[in-house]
Amino acid sequence: MMRIHKLQIADSSYCLQSYKKYLEELKSKARDGKDPKCTKCDEYGFLKVSDDLSFSGRRYSLPTMCDCVSDEKSKISEKIERIDNLIKTYNLVFGTLDSEMTLDIFAERFNQTELINSIKKYLNVGSTMSLYFRGKSGTGKTTMLKMLWQIYSINNIKVMYMKASHFEDLHKNLFNQNAKDKDMKATIDKKIDNAKNADIIMIDDIDSVGFHYAIDGYYKIFDNIRSGEKTVILTSNKSYDDLLKGLNKKTDAEYMKGRLTSRLINLKVVDIEMQKSKELITA
Repeated sequence: MMRIHKLQIADSSYCLQSYKKYLEELKSKARDGKDPKCTKCDEYGFLKVSDDLSFSGRRYSLPTMCDCVSDEKSKISEKIERIDNLIKTYNLVFGTLDSEMTLDIFAERFNQTELINSIKKYLNVGSTMSLYFRGKSGTGKTTMLKMLWQIYSINNIKVMYMKASHFEDLHKNLFNQNAKDKDMKATIDKKIDNAKNADIIMIDDIDSVGFHYAIDGYYKIFDNIRSGEKTVILTSNKSYDDLLKGLNKKTDAEYMKGRLTSRLINLKVVDIEMQKSKELITA
């Protein structure tokens, strides 16, 4: 049964940077040690009633530390450290573009309130539906993936992002070098393995899948998607229906591409059209 990815922490407007600021503010107000308002324990934070211990025929009451005695600052510091590691991963995956962009900022800046409200409902419900963002270059498709990647990561949901053209290039270079580049092959194998371990898989520009290169790699990734009933988030310049039209073509090239897209047919996909706003968005 497909996992429902409901958000447990962080508002859906947060990006990694804004969530880190939120945690830092919490840390500045956090207490050290015993909660002064706790009535269950004594002034030192020990429970007044504890389990008995039998020793030499006598029973003793051992002092037990109360739950209220917690170094909140240390716990928040651990969360901040985790966010810092996620920021490093984000920068490796996407670069530093739009690192402070949030759903709310996107909605206001680019007049996409209705779209963002729908995305928030999708996140809050934890829908098992996959998303398919379509639109021309500059409509914010990649920006949307980057925002969703951060939100899911904050919530400990494993996300794999892959740009289709980059995957193609890896295979092209591997082919041209007669498969002698072990590091490149390891990179390809790692991407395929990441698809197996991820909760959600993002593939950017899925319509750019080529006809000859990376075909076997895509088979393995898409088979992992289907066998694991994973949530998939795709972007494309084409509509979802147009992407699948290759199934009706009789040329070898389209047949190969059709075998790939056929692996997506049984997914429950929400086709979302993104429109260009007055202000340019890099995607």
